[in-house]
Amino acid sequence: MTNLKPATTYYYQVGADDNSGWSEIYSFTTYDPNKELNFAVIADMAYDTNSDGTVADLIKLVDEGQIDVVIHSGDISYADGYMPHFDDFLNKVQPIAARVPYMVTPGNHEFGYNFTAYKSRFYMPGQIDEGGSGDGMYYSWTYGAIHFCAMNSESPIDTPMFSESEMAWVDHDLSSVNRDITPWVVAHFHRPYYCAKDSECGKILINQGGEEVLYKNDVDFVLTGHLHAYERTYPVYNHTKQDDAPIYLMQGASGNREGNDGNYPPLDQLPSWVASAHNEIGYAILTQSADGNEISWKFLESSTNTILDSASWTKK
Repeated sequence: MTNLKPATTYYYQVGADDNSGWSEIYSFTTYDPNKELNFAVIADMAYDTNSDGTVADLIKLVDEGQIDVVIHSGDISYADGYMPHFDDFLNKVQPIAARVPYMVTPGNHEFGYNFTAYKSRFYMPGQIDEGGSGDGMYYSWTYGAIHFCAMNSESPIDTPMFSESEMAWVDHDLSSVNRDITPWVVAHFHRPYYCAKDSECGKILINQGGEEVLYKNDVDFVLTGHLHAYERTYPVYNHTKQDDAPIYLMQGASGNREGNDGNYPPLDQLPSWVASAHNEIGYAILTQSADGNEISWKFLESSTNTILDSASWTKK
């Protein structure tokens, strides 16, 4: 769709004048440059009942106009190649995805048949214009004062991988951002670089240039999943706290049939770069202030809406 007006609500149906019929009427509201923006951040969320609380909370927030975009960083549905389960998942999130942008990157549970289900079900930027992989595996997009670089951390054989061509594109994309216009930069993909209980978890991707390209291009935040838990780091580079480095926000706790990871030890027994760690099922909200100068973040437990972690940052 083109020529849409900002801050305007549009109504639509999908279907055809044949036996397939038409959907119910849905609506969406276009980007409003004069309001704060809220991005729901999830990953590792499945079709099964373990995600019921998260999905219910997100539907309620969409109903209340408190979510502008959803970012789902891989492991979408846990269909694992069984297409009816992918259908079950998309039906489950339809009250969300029919009304706000649902931005995705692939996870290891999408690798089957060379990511065919993922590629055929999601239509991301780069598939209608130049940029990225051209098939939704990696691409970039901008919303408000934030530039998002959506990356693919997966190989067709279920191993971590950043290809050389992807890394070259990512470097070019990030280095081209005008930070006077778009001061914040967020990367999002599935597999994490940093894990509080596993110092080697991101070794392969880091060795393939994944950390260096984000650091040298002054990425502010990195959204990941894969581990079924929640972790927030301090700014970190090369496993060392460093003020000019990205902050890593791992949010793979959204609910799936495999369950969430076990309990964490006290923070003083974890690496010094770990700021927060939780294993409750939940979701996160990233908020950009209306003037674009501040980003705030919170992780909430699903169903109770208890805030388990929060932080905020301001551009100097």
